[in-house]
Amino acid sequence: MTSASVANTPDGVAWVFGERPYDGWGNPIPGRYERLFKGGREGVRTGVKRVELPKTSDYLAQAAWGSSSPLPYSSGVFINSSGLKASGGVYVNGAVDDMTLAVKNGNSEFTIKQGATTTTVTEVRTTPITAPNGVIVPVNNTLMVSGAQVKILQGLPNGVVYVKGDIRGLKGQNKGNHTIAVDVKNGNEVVLKGNLYRSDTTLGAKPTGTADNLGVVAGSIRLPSASVLPRDTNNPLYVYAALLGGSDTRTGLVIDSATSGGLGTLALFGGMLINKRTTLGSVNSQGQQTNGYNLYTRFDPNLASQPPPWFPTISKLTLRGWTESAIVQ
Repeated sequence: MTSASVANTPDGVAWVFGERPYDGWGNPIPGRYERLFKGGREGVRTGVKRVELPKTSDYLAQAAWGSSSPLPYSSGVFINSSGLKASGGVYVNGAVDDMTLAVKNGNSEFTIKQGATTTTVTEVRTTPITAPNGVIVPVNNTLMVSGAQVKILQGLPNGVVYVKGDIRGLKGQNKGNHTIAVDVKNGNEVVLKGNLYRSDTTLGAKPTGTADNLGVVAGSIRLPSASVLPRDTNNPLYVYAALLGGSDTRTGLVIDSATSGGLGTLALFGGMLINKRTTLGSVNSQGQQTNGYNLYTRFDPNLASQPPPWFPTISKLTLRGWTESAIVQ
């Protein structure tokens, strides 16, 4: 674990809840560190160079639509196409009331609701399907159905789903590599309203592959109140994704009604990159957390080595070779 800040403690970490992993003289207690960080005390680094989160997600909008043609101005779901060939990803103009990911007949399906309009985008990757108009859609093609409109495109989207507005409800099962993003510069948010899991992994197990990597990029990632998303520590909210949240105007992770509504568990299998988070919950006089969410995290290194499409990463130089020469004075 790394932190750009340094607290006025023996190890430089600001401990808020639970027992500190060092004694009254500041000596590390190895067993406590081992329960917190891989590698124990040596796995903690404070005062490292600060890494700024991206201030804009415009490049994801370009990945979804392309930069050569004007963006759609009307509300709706769009796939840029040259003739009938899919180009780029999926571009959604306007807020989304609900976005549900699903796997149907081995194919990836996005159901997007905007007001009274529901649009379904199916990436036909495994099994041919029949469109509502009776046409057979073969593998490696895309079907988009919006009301009575049916559109069949050659090829598959590039995996980026960009929304110019909030996503007020995101949930479901992901298949394939995708990045779901909203306008970070405008401070738009993504609200999680159910499990967000993957096709290649049993719910509750740690991922072992890279077939169904998912990224979520937003100004804020929000967990709604218990009246909207019931909390139960025995029935965690599972999220299999790399979450990136934060902008100049929004907090990266937000928990509504964190001090009421009971206690739930957020089981995150992936990673979280946030500028800051609000209170995870409240505790009673005995120091036990009673409201909000406790965070259960299992880092997925696959998301770092093979990130979802166009998900922001830190550039690294790769050493390809070197030569040694004598120093001439």
